[in-house]
Amino acid sequence: MLSCLSFGIKAQQADSLQMAGDVIIGRQIEHLELLSEAGVDLGELTEGLEYLLEQPLNLNDADSKDLRRLVFLSDVQIKNLLDYRKKYGTFLSIYELRVIDGLGRNTLQKIMPFVVVAPPREKAVQSRSLLYGKHDLIFRFQRKLISSAGYREASDSVMLSKPGSFYLGDPSRLYLRYRYRVRNSFSTGFLVEKDPGEEIFNKRYGPDFYSFHISYETKGVLKNIILGDYHARFGQGLVIWSGLSFSGGSSPSSLKRYAPGLRPNTSANENAFFRGGAVTLGINSLNISMLYSLHRSDANIVFSDSNDSPEYVSSMPNSGYHRTMNELEDKDMLQLQHLGGHISYSGGRFRLGGTICHSKYGLRLERQNDPSGIFQFSGKESLTAGINFDILLRRTSIFGELAANRNGGWALLAGMIHTTDNGSIFG
Repeated sequence: MLSCLSFGIKAQQADSLQMAGDVIIGRQIEHLELLSEAGVDLGELTEGLEYLLEQPLNLNDADSKDLRRLVFLSDVQIKNLLDYRKKYGTFLSIYELRVIDGLGRNTLQKIMPFVVVAPPREKAVQSRSLLYGKHDLIFRFQRKLISSAGYREASDSVMLSKPGSFYLGDPSRLYLRYRYRVRNSFSTGFLVEKDPGEEIFNKRYGPDFYSFHISYETKGVLKNIILGDYHARFGQGLVIWSGLSFSGGSSPSSLKRYAPGLRPNTSANENAFFRGGAVTLGINSLNISMLYSLHRSDANIVFSDSNDSPEYVSSMPNSGYHRTMNELEDKDMLQLQHLGGHISYSGGRFRLGGTICHSKYGLRLERQNDPSGIFQFSGKESLTAGINFDILLRRTSIFGELAANRNGGWALLAGMIHTTDNGSIFG
């Protein structure tokens, strides 16, 4: 009877943590939606937090890179947590977090559903666990009951005369994603999506959007390797950054860009990713990442008046919609080639890094003739390099990145985040 009662209490605790985690994820997504750039897909962030809800992070195994997946923690809080474990040994109870400097009640409530205290796993067990991963298969079908004017029927001649007024497909949205994942060590999967108004299968392009990746990560010299579609995020994003981006707000993730390096792409964003291969090697505190990407992106092409050949790119739409003949004409019109790398060194309370990227475009990019085009790149090739730094001074984190390109342009981004005793964050 006592064992049944104990089991019931544990089950209730697990259910309450699950509910609390769902609420926290929902609030975090709502908060970041207000700060994110228009059209940014937050599915990657949602998936990451939901996975931690099912597979909580073991505080006795986690390093600084693992803890940064908890977007609620600042650099100072992560450093204090690791220093506590180094000084007093492995955690015996989750409630030890209460005595760590800078982890206030509000922060603890946010991270509790996503962490656990357990004995550290042996390396042999980690390698064998590659065969025992988690399969995720998601299929979504959405369709509006009331169709807009773009779905009305029209003859071919009318559609040709008004190529931007009629949708080529039906109003349904289809989303299919499969992923096999073994904690943070191995991941593979694919994604197929069709937006409302798009054709399911186009004779020229096939499905509107598809993505595939295979990723392997270790604690050894080979930190990780990714083939297929992936994200690369280094420094503060002045040289290389793809995917999620926030600005403003009062959470660590919105005040400062936390660069996880290389990550597989699981988002339905059709333009903001790299396609190719990337690898990170590391020895002690030194890490080196290298990447290559070759893929096509949507672009509005201006043709020559004399011979009707492609001349230059006037704009690069990022909506991902290919519903009308006009939108379909812009699909995958520009070839993008990127070759880059990043080197970083982490000390006790500082990190220093350098990033370089060479980009080559299939056609010349032209600036827009308005104020927004003043800082836009113009040309067919660009070479950009930068240095970034992070310094921890007790409860204050100072960070920044300085970058310059071959054409003479330069940029500087710097900031400071202060964490108080009760876990409040100011920056």
